[in-house]
Amino acid sequence: MANFYLYVDESGKYPNSDYVSLCGFLTHIGHWQQISFDWNSLRLAWDAPPIHMADVMHPERDKSGLWLSVKQRFGEVWERQRDEMLKQFAGIILNSFAACVGCSVDAKHFGQMPDSKFKHDMQNPLYMAFHTVVMNCIEMVGRLTDEQSISIILDDDQEYSINCYRVLNQLRATFPDKVGKKIDCICFGNDKAYPGIQAADMLAYETRSLLIQRIANPEVEPSTLYVALTRKLVHQPKLYTPFFLDKINTEYGQEKGGS
Repeated sequence: MANFYLYVDESGKYPNSDYVSLCGFLTHIGHWQQISFDWNSLRLAWDAPPIHMADVMHPERDKSGLWLSVKQRFGEVWERQRDEMLKQFAGIILNSFAACVGCSVDAKHFGQMPDSKFKHDMQNPLYMAFHTVVMNCIEMVGRLTDEQSISIILDDDQEYSINCYRVLNQLRATFPDKVGKKIDCICFGNDKAYPGIQAADMLAYETRSLLIQRIANPEVEPSTLYVALTRKLVHQPKLYTPFFLDKINTEYGQEKGGS
């Protein structure tokens, strides 16, 4: 049985988004029990539906109508109450022992790159992000112990979940000792039932939002939610800029014998 659990979710759809982010939180199974208890208790206190940031920030787009009902209930104080509520949810993560992990990719640049072996194998920059997150988590746990394993829980999204499984199997085959022995489970869950996935969604959303804002203003400051979710910026998602994408593309071509 795995000792550490990684909950992961994504934000942004390739090729329609300038950036895609895949982020999550990693901690021991015992700590996840406390996080889940606190998260669901806070939902009860606010009488809030499952946290899905796109719906929270744009209730009119929520197909279930649940967040629109919450907005209507709060009326004129909706935005103030919404921000206070989200701050409290982010505070659960800040005050926990969960470590932020994540990766964002400049999806617009990835799409504009010429056809290559790298692009063909990756297919979607989201899978590149998943690759990075998995390897980072293994390194983080490895700095603590060589004896404990990791389970990965992703949102059950058919658009990317199966391909993430494919990427993991490739990593297991390529690095049998480093990955095959450390990742002992990958599964897919309904985000409505798993606070860890809801927290991951919040981080992925805030990360991508920050990157989009910085297109217009590179000096924009991170949101209070982003600061809390990243443990006051101690752990921040990795970013693959155009420079690094081009560099990886070149090195990948050399390693694989070109396109």
